[in-house]
Amino acid sequence: MSSTCTTMAGTLQISLREARLTLDRALLETGMPYGFNHAVRECVLISEARRSADPARPMGGFARYMTLHDGLKHAKPDALQIGAAQGSTPLQVDCAGQHAWVVAQMLLDLLLAEHAEREATTLNAIDVADPHELQVAIWLAQRHGATISVACGEACSATGNVTLTLHGRRLPPKDASDAALRDVIHHGLPVDATLWWSMYHLALGALAPDNIVSRRHAGANIVNEKGQVIGRPTDDDTDFSLLTRVERSTEAAGKTTA
Repeated sequence: MSSTCTTMAGTLQISLREARLTLDRALLETGMPYGFNHAVRECVLISEARRSADPARPMGGFARYMTLHDGLKHAKPDALQIGAAQGSTPLQVDCAGQHAWVVAQMLLDLLLAEHAEREATTLNAIDVADPHELQVAIWLAQRHGATISVACGEACSATGNVTLTLHGRRLPPKDASDAALRDVIHHGLPVDATLWWSMYHLALGALAPDNIVSRRHAGANIVNEKGQVIGRPTDDDTDFSLLTRVERSTEAAGKTTA
């Protein structure tokens, strides 16, 4: 994306692919365990897509992610403690203050597993940070052909307890679309430009800096320190001088030369 694009103001229509790519890169910068990046990314996307669905209690979406970004480096998904299941007693999971986006997919997996193993339909999650955001699990469940509800009571504020209830499950049809992101696939996400560019520049931190060393490793060819290409015919019109050319103005790209 050029520096000219990053000056655009107003509201932007962001494609689902671009949103996922940007969030993937931004999450790499948090230092959170990589195995959870995909799950958290989908939670953020659903939160943004459903942000205005309930005006009385809107989801946080991208704006909430930006406030949480630095704190996600302290995420500890392995801090969850699962209580012993007994008879028809709902499974209880102590989330140890972890954010709802970090635990949402795990809680859903546990609920579905409990239903398959002992036909349990309820799971209680305690000490969930930002518990209202656990509503994303409703839409994650649809991808598994499940219908669930998420209840966190009137005190659903900073940290609280949440109950997930499974109402039914069926195998999703092969041509089923993602209900939460269906409109995004067709029309994109309307995002405030200032918010989007702040996320975009945050995501740039996951990329290698633009310098002579990184350019030498940007393809399948071997390029030595003098800019000579090894293992490729040089009788074409490719200009390899850019490999050693240092641009004087790099502020627009957000990178620093060597």
